[in-house]
Amino acid sequence: RAAVLCAKAVLKSGGGLVTVHSAHCGMPIVQTAFPEAMFEPDRNEHYITDMKIHHNHQAVAVGPGLGTHDATIEALQDLLQHATMPMVLDADALNCISIRPALLTYVPAKTILTPHVGEFDRMFGEHHDDEARLRTAIEMSRQYNIIIVLKGHYTAVVSPTGRVNFNMTGNAGMATAGAGDVLTGIITSFLSQGYEPIYAAMLGVYVHGRAGDMAEAEFGQYGMTASDIIGKVGPAIREILES
Repeated sequence: RAAVLCAKAVLKSGGGLVTVHSAHCGMPIVQTAFPEAMFEPDRNEHYITDMKIHHNHQAVAVGPGLGTHDATIEALQDLLQHATMPMVLDADALNCISIRPALLTYVPAKTILTPHVGEFDRMFGEHHDDEARLRTAIEMSRQYNIIIVLKGHYTAVVSPTGRVNFNMTGNAGMATAGAGDVLTGIITSFLSQGYEPIYAAMLGVYVHGRAGDMAEAEFGQYGMTASDIIGKVGPAIREILES
């Protein structure tokens, strides 16, 4: 589910071609749910053991539907040590880092991490309030030269320079299963289109929230789903281009 939502969001926000790498057993699921995506099966049937880049991808998203098997963590470390393209790390990629904190030292410069509060605290320690969490995000962004998208009511995009941008689009209905996977896909799409990572992150967060506002207007906060947000990504981008 998570990989499918992420892949759909990539294409719906302007990515020309998306390839999903997952455990071999995921092939019929992905190809049935989203035939527009290419599928690259892992050699293992049930979990991911290899994340080597076999094609000339413009950007890579890691995390949605990844899992946290020991072999998957090893594969993630290998990817982080050898990757040359811009990346977004989300979901289980962040959980893998929580399990093996040394992975942070291998994360390439300007990589975008998109944790929600729980994922952030698992990586960087428990925080008792949002202000303390934001201070830590600024410190970690500087220390590791990464961009942190701290998801919440007003999502904060934290730059390695110490600058913080708060996003004003979005609504409470977006606290729905899969919405984070959609955000990862949108940001990855903008990375693949050549945007600098900090601008891909800010634009992705804004478009994601605006699509959520459009979905709320049609379905209401209680009735909207992650797929509804994906369906409004195109109109949200068109609105920006025409304004």
